[in-house]
Amino acid sequence: SGGVALVQQERVAWVRHEALAAVTQAGLVDLPVPSPPHNELLDPEHIARTNAVVRLVQRTAADGLDLVDFLSGALGYQRAGRRRRRLPWDDTGVSEIHDMVGDRFGFKKLVVLLTGPGSVFALHSGTGRVVWQRYLAGGGGAGATTTLRQVFMTRTAAPDGALEMQVLGDVTPAGGGAATSFVACLHPLTGALLSRRDLTSRVVVASLVPVLDSRHRRLLAALDARGDVHLFPDGAEARGLVAARAGSLLFYTAEHGGSAVRGYGL
Repeated sequence: SGGVALVQQERVAWVRHEALAAVTQAGLVDLPVPSPPHNELLDPEHIARTNAVVRLVQRTAADGLDLVDFLSGALGYQRAGRRRRRLPWDDTGVSEIHDMVGDRFGFKKLVVLLTGPGSVFALHSGTGRVVWQRYLAGGGGAGATTTLRQVFMTRTAAPDGALEMQVLGDVTPAGGGAATSFVACLHPLTGALLSRRDLTSRVVVASLVPVLDSRHRRLLAALDARGDVHLFPDGAEARGLVAARAGSLLFYTAEHGGSAVRGYGL
């Protein structure tokens, strides 16, 4: 995984993430923003019975409180008596350690990084600290090499915090055999592995399809070396959505170091 750790008496004293010196791709994830405590300012009944000047003063005061909360969090301060609690979407406890509450100004994010050794990291944009790390090596037998190629954000906003991203990678067997691909679905806020599919051929090109399923997820379509198309997530609904638009969905690849461009249609 590219990590170096010092273990003393069965306790990890420190860890150095050397894999971060070999970042291959990065992506940004917005932290979920909870409903503001002054949400009544947007209530139609409140607007109907309140003078416009009063509403302006109330909204200005509410925005000022939001700004103070944001600045105090950015500077590392917390209000007296405030303690971090685990957020509803958090199954791993990262929100008890890191500030995982988004701000209305959109400054607080996670930076998701793919690395050469096969590890995925998420860094907090406010502190630079590692929020989570996951090693995605596996398959291909002993001595196989894992290469992470691309990350796709398939569900970037959800009131329940159930976000999703797909990581495309290749596994090359020891001795230089034919490489195969896999797609791992991760929760971008916690690093939890939601699913993984190992293919029997290498993916040539992958792209997000401009449609949403009933759970408001973007679909990922991948074309492998055999000419087969794979969908992530897959299912009857996903196949129906893609089949309805198959005539207008195109893939293209550009030759690395050359001038050839190839186009593929479904």
